[in-house]
Amino acid sequence: QSQKYLFKNEKVYFLIYENGYKGYKEVSEDIISDADINTFKIIDNDVAIDKNNVYIFGKTKEQSKKKYDIYNADPATFKDLSDGYYKDENHVYYNYMIIPEADSVSFIQLADRAYYKDKKYIYYKGKKLKNSDSRKHFESIFIQTSYDSACKDTYELYAENNGNKYHFGEIYKGKEYDVKTFLKYE
Repeated sequence: QSQKYLFKNEKVYFLIYENGYKGYKEVSEDIISDADINTFKIIDNDVAIDKNNVYIFGKTKEQSKKKYDIYNADPATFKDLSDGYYKDENHVYYNYMIIPEADSVSFIQLADRAYYKDKKYIYYKGKKLKNSDSRKHFESIFIQTSYDSACKDTYELYAENNGNKYHFGEIYKGKEYDVKTFLKYE
């Protein structure tokens, strides 16, 4: 399925599409009755804000059955950080939930885009890396590997920080790897 917000006839709609045999077809088109059209801003396909509300999938906190923390975000200071991360002046959110301990003021994306940091820690997919320290040097790499008979290219994500090695955000306990030369070795 795919969804999007749409402005039409001075109103805001949330549309859901389904990919079928003959391409995408519209499944539903719901008017967002609470939307303030003058301040309504589309953040991404799922999230939008206006001066009063944060909308997830076209719904406000009162309309949704989901208990997402992001519904309580401050629309005036709300920002999309990409990759499922959002923040306001008080909190950082990942997948619509608050990241405990994350400092909103200092929270930024690192150069390789998979990792984020604040004034204390490094984060991967909304979780604080165990024993991480954002004040110390952080390095991450992708190592290209091949699997299966079709030789499909895949990428392994490794990182080092504060004396620890990480593989996809978890402390790495496997074979050693050399970040400097991008090679795995026995």
